[in-house]
Amino acid sequence: MKKYVILLVLTILLGFATNNNIKAQGETDCPEGATLREVTFVSDCFSLPGCRFRVVYCCYFDDINLRLEIKIKRIDFLGTGEPYSWWACYYTCYYYNRQAFWAAISQAVKDDAFNTCASWIPDCDEGVIVQIKEYRSQCWYYENFWFTKYEHQWLFVMRPCEGGDLKCIHEFKICRRGTDVIVVEERWIVEGPPNCTTEEPNELPPPGKTWEEYWRTDCFAKPCMPQ
Repeated sequence: MKKYVILLVLTILLGFATNNNIKAQGETDCPEGATLREVTFVSDCFSLPGCRFRVVYCCYFDDINLRLEIKIKRIDFLGTGEPYSWWACYYTCYYYNRQAFWAAISQAVKDDAFNTCASWIPDCDEGVIVQIKEYRSQCWYYENFWFTKYEHQWLFVMRPCEGGDLKCIHEFKICRRGTDVIVVEERWIVEGPPNCTTEEPNELPPPGKTWEEYWRTDCFAKPCMPQ
């Protein structure tokens, strides 16, 4: 009987740990009709060149109304290839240079979406434009989990919190001149204040946690418009 109880407890604990990993490991869901995309880019940040980031996003192109919608779902800090270099890239590229970081994220996603999600972008001389809406959450959280889709390693990421996807909108209109995409109009729309704390975690990993185990932080607010 005692042996049975011990096995039952171990099974429950193992199931709990597995569920945590599956929740983090599973693919990000996109709305019906949208396409799940990933784009990886390299950024040279101050004295630390070669920092790699991967952005997972959803895109949907309405070819009747010429509207492209983009929703950023996850940002992976991949580092330079050296052990624990994602942490150095986090500080150098993001923590100390956030405006340039978000600009690079947005540009990488848009370049990929223009070439893969949009079936066509009209020539500027035709007088027709495509409306782009990039949805970004105002509330995010950090997460660390074991990733096996490509690399078998612990992966440090940023994810948008549920319920905040439509609160920060980067809206612009584009057309094409030759091989260049021209931005005709651009604006930012903020729908209400963030529904999370404005205090970002100041200690990573969280107290009592390590880089070799699963954890996630509470949600915290990020500025919607570039600052």
